[in-house]
Parts: sequence; C-alpha cells; structure tokens
Amino acid sequence: MKKDLIEARNTGAPALRRALTPAQFGDLAQVLPELEWLANLTNSKTRRAYKIDVKEFIAFAGLGGIAELRAVTRAHVIAWRKDLEPPIIPGPRSSAL
Repeated sequence: MKKDLIEARNTGAPALRRALTPAQFGDLAQVLPELEWLANLTNSKTRRAYKIDVKEFIAFAGLGGIAELRAVTRAHVIAWRKDLEPPIIPGPRSSAL
C-alpha cells in the first residue's frame, strides 16, 4: 500500500481514454483518507501547520497513531479545544459573580 499519492496528469486525451493506469487506480484506492486530506491542502505552510496540530491532538487524546483518528468524535475535539483555551484568571469583576 502506497503512503504517497501518485501524480496523475491530465494528458488532454479524449474522455474515452483512461488517464490512470490500472496500477495507479489501485494505488490511489489504497490511500488513507488522512493522507488524502493533507495532500489536498495546496499551501505547504498550511499543510505543515495542520500536521503539527494533528500530532498535538493525537498526543492530547492518547491515540496510538493517525489510524486511530477514525474513532474520534466531536466531543473529543471540543475537549481539546477547551484544553487549548487560556485559563480564566479571577479579577475584580469575575470574583463578584
């Protein structure tokens, strides 16, 4: 199974011709959705930032790796987001509440 996407170029051939070989088609079918999602990001800085964020989330959630992301629910993401928020420091106004 390939971990990288295969480059497929538009050959300008008529629509009835295949642009992918059967091997390329099979390889692309095996690409993990997580890798496909990152490959779809065209800006290299954004892709790098997202990779860092995903690694940090995996560490926060105690996951064993990227394959376990499929078990993540919205509640996990909300918990991570709350963990990223700065703590509220009581001040004169908030202590009166």
